[in-house]
Amino acid sequence: MIDADKRDPKKARWARVPSGGACKVCVMLASKGFAYRSAEAAANAGTLAGSSHSRCHCQIVCSWAKGHPELAGYDPAALRKQWRFMEYRDTITEPAGVDPPKADPYWRARQAALRQFGFDGAGEVLEPGEIRFVERMLHRGERVKWLATPSLDPVTLMIPSGKDFRWLSRDGGEWQLKSPASAKYSSVRRKIGEALAKGQADVIVDLGGETLTDELAQAVARYAIPRNIRQLVLLSGDGSTLTTIK
Repeated sequence: MIDADKRDPKKARWARVPSGGACKVCVMLASKGFAYRSAEAAANAGTLAGSSHSRCHCQIVCSWAKGHPELAGYDPAALRKQWRFMEYRDTITEPAGVDPPKADPYWRARQAALRQFGFDGAGEVLEPGEIRFVERMLHRGERVKWLATPSLDPVTLMIPSGKDFRWLSRDGGEWQLKSPASAKYSSVRRKIGEALAKGQADVIVDLGGETLTDELAQAVARYAIPRNIRQLVLLSGDGSTLTTIK
């Protein structure tokens, strides 16, 4: 591809295309689009910007198209928004000690700040764990829209079990969020069981800052795959890793 670029009079332009969970500097460099004049320049940009790391999964791609080249799944504008959010997230100061209640001005302000990054909360006051989940998703470049709580059923006088959010950047479907107290298998299985009992078909389990071990992933898979659940995803490492179990 590099040799073809040297022979082609149109002079291809190059871009860095990141994978999910890319670091902030990689996202910033990728947001520049097809701005690099050689594959070497695109590849070396990370080192020059201080993001040289062994697990970088950015791909270096080229285009000979004039104007604004397009590549399926690669959106420099969305990456610029993701990078702005990453910059903002670095400024968040976590509360000391026990979390204040969700009605506290701290959480109201933290949730309100998400609107500037395109998050629609459907008028709901989110729980602290839900706010952190949305922040982790936005940090990854995911797009989610919260769903309003269902109205009271006049017959049963109960609030029907509803989904939590619409995952716009994945399948556009409605998903249930589960946040276990820990990354222990018993805790994760309990939360998945709660979703199954309520007939939830698409579930994401947020492990917070915990790392997903191979042992836990395998145990969850053995439990979930035979059961009546359509999609199961685990979010771990403070949003750095998204693992599809089913």
